[in-house]
Amino acid sequence: MSLRGLLFHRVILMSGSALSPWAHASAMATSSSVAMASSASTAATISLTNGKDVAKRFAQRVKCPSAPPSSMLECLRQIPLQFYVESELWSTFGPSEDGVIIEEGFRESLLRDRLSRYPLLFGVTKAEMLPYISDHDASYGLETEKRREVLKQFVEKFFSVHRNEILAAAIHEYTDWERPVQHPISVRDETLDALGDAQVVAPLIKAADLHSQSNAKSYFYVFEYQSKVSDYAQ
Repeated sequence: MSLRGLLFHRVILMSGSALSPWAHASAMATSSSVAMASSASTAATISLTNGKDVAKRFAQRVKCPSAPPSSMLECLRQIPLQFYVESELWSTFGPSEDGVIIEEGFRESLLRDRLSRYPLLFGVTKAEMLPYISDHDASYGLETEKRREVLKQFVEKFFSVHRNEILAAAIHEYTDWERPVQHPISVRDETLDALGDAQVVAPLIKAADLHSQSNAKSYFYVFEYQSKVSDYAQ
């Protein structure tokens, strides 16, 4: 297809795409979009938290009835705003595939069809999720219990079923079992790898795979340069 007359001729997607879990509020996800998917060969469907599930779970937390819906809504209207602000149950803000306005699978079609006319460069960095942890943890590392807490919080935010299995798989796959001592810095790096693969790397690789099915000009880079004046020493 000729690119003459188009406003854009090439595209660079850095650290994200329409397939990233934080780019939309989806009700479903596959294990390939999770951290442990880097080594998993299956793509078993795992339910994410949709709007109704979030509302019911929040209602239970603030001791409101979860059914019938009219009673739940009436009770939730009486809950102070601060409870909503402090809640950690909310899913990603963004478009959802409702089947009416936004059809299911439109992101995959977009990459195969409209975006397939452009050469695409996909890119990730070595530590995508560094802002996800505190400055103290970034500088001094994570103990194994803190690692479990961080990953557990992530799993509970994005998944409503098989949480224990997902958490156990993530910890197992992102632990160097040949290392006799789990140093906090190494645990930090492994935790960031798990979070980064789930949130950024795996979805971006899927996007690259879809695009490359229609356009051979698909490129991928990993930026891992770290200067001597970096806030976090190597």
